[in-house]
This record gives sequence, structure tokens and C-alpha cells, in this order.
Amino acid sequence: MRKIDLTEVLPDIVLKFQREQKGTRVPVFLTLPHNLPAFPWADNSLEILIIKLFDRAIAVGDIGKPIRVAVAKRKTVSDLEALLNLHPSHWIQLRIAMQSLEGLDDCVQQELEKSGYNSEDKWETENSADRLIVYHPMNQSEPQLLFWVENRKGSHRYILLIPVKEPATHAS
Repeated sequence: MRKIDLTEVLPDIVLKFQREQKGTRVPVFLTLPHNLPAFPWADNSLEILIIKLFDRAIAVGDIGKPIRVAVAKRKTVSDLEALLNLHPSHWIQLRIAMQSLEGLDDCVQQELEKSGYNSEDKWETENSADRLIVYHPMNQSEPQLLFWVENRKGSHRYILLIPVKEPATHAS
């Protein structure tokens, strides 16, 4: 088990993509809290997923329209905790908002399946394109990653919610 520190991982990924962009650049705005805790993760699958998400977001995003990325620590997500009977010490929330004709849904599903996660639980809201997909590591029943999708006429918002069970260590 290793510790993931998104205050280090995300700025590196954003900088890498900004350097590699050719032609008209897609602006990326990143919001990180100062005291975001590092959290345990089994392997490098989360970093790979985030890199693939950025790659896909830049590829399909409307030229000149910003991609907004924000990370937050949430003490509770009571509706989800009750629905899933899950009670982590806290949650890490990674939100990506963008405008495009295509979304990131398939990219997330493919990358998580490649990394050994499956999604047996899916919920969709009535009369909208909003959905919640719960991903489990293979051979485990407890969720490790929740993916909330909001699609509204070319405007997309994706939220990865990571339930953190162990006490967190603060990033320096």
C-alpha cells in the first residue's frame, strides 16, 4: 500500500499536459486545498486514471474553453454513505468540469477495468443524464471509487469520490 498525495500528483500532471499541448491550448484551472491529506492506494492505477482523464478531456474539450479541476476533502457524503452502507473516515473528491460534445465516461470505465476494477452498482436519476457508478476492486465487495457523472447540453461534470478508511497523513 502506498500513499497518494494529490497536491503533488495533480500539479505535475497539469504541467505535463500544458507543455505537451500543440496549437491552441486548452486552459486548465486547478484548485487544491493547502491541507489535503495523502491517502492509501494499492498501486499506480489512480494516477494512470487521472492522466487518461486529462488526456481525453484535452482531446475532446471545446477549444478555448477551460477545464476546471478541483480537489477537496469531505468529512461525509451522507446520502452515499447511507445508500452504500459505507462509513469512511473521510472522502477525497476530485471534480473535473468541462465543455465538449463528447464525455469522459467510457475512458473512466475502460481504465478502471484495465486496473482490475468492476462496476456492479449503477444508479441513474430520473429525467436526466446524471449517474453514479460504484467501482470495486476485483474480489472485494467494498467500493474504492465512486464516479458521479453530470451531462448537460455539452457541459460535463465528473466527480471521483474516494472513500478513505485509514487515518490520513497530511501532505507537506
